Amino acid sequence: MTALLPENLLSIYQVRGAMASNFKQHEADLKSIANSGWNAELIPDEEILESQFPEVLASLKKDAAKITELEALFAAANETSEDDNEDEQEESESGVLPKPQVKALKDAKKENNGQLRDLKKELKFAKKEDPAGSLQLEAEIEKLTTANSVIDAKLEQHTALEKELKELKAGIKEAEKKKEDLVDAAREKITPEEAKELIEARFKQHMVASYAHYLRQLVTQIVKAVESLHNKYAVTVKDILTNRDQQEALLNDFLVELGYE
Repeated sequence: MTALLPENLLSIYQVRGAMASNFKQHEADLKSIANSGWNAELIPDEEILESQFPEVLASLKKDAAKITELEALFAAANETSEDDNEDEQEESESGVLPKPQVKALKDAKKENNGQLRDLKKELKFAKKEDPAGSLQLEAEIEKLTTANSVIDAKLEQHTALEKELKELKAGIKEAEKKKEDLVDAAREKITPEEAKELIEARFKQHMVASYAHYLRQLVTQIVKAVESLHNKYAVTVKDILTNRDQQEALLNDFLVELGYE
């Protein structure tokens, strides 16, 4: 408090108010410290991971961000209007396709595969009984096989992204289970000295945030005051030049009237 008052930014009441609010916020923790000392149980799970296993927390955040990104891509693809013609829908740059288009492609491939099974059976028989007719069957088989290849190409990126999203969600779920075990193990290893350092750092962070709130209010008031002065007294260069030209023209008119040309 004595460090802030000389700056003349916050009043003594604001400084005391921020301190009182901070102490009230941590009242339960302070009572626990008074009764049981600097206990690692007072450290939140996220802070435990950040201090003891930062790579685990970083990996979880990275995967969560990727999940959000992929889900946004799938959501955007499915915003396609129901009135749009599925045959006219184009693949997005991301490779994600709308659900109706995916279903249509998979249904088409399923139908093609059914025809291919029948044609291959006919071809096996035709090679023995009707060699000439087998050529037509082979052409139809090749056509359907090519169609399936085109479908696979269209679905390839979409399917890969679906798989990635599924694996990421499964990984997050598994990591969350392991995270609890890691936190419990880490708490057992943290000494009272380390716990004190972490808890005090959190108290300080919250205290700074309390003062920052008052400072933001002060900055907002100053900005508004400056804007008000600017709006009231600001004169642009254009206005100055325009006024100068008007006065010059007026002076010239007076000089003409007085006979000075």
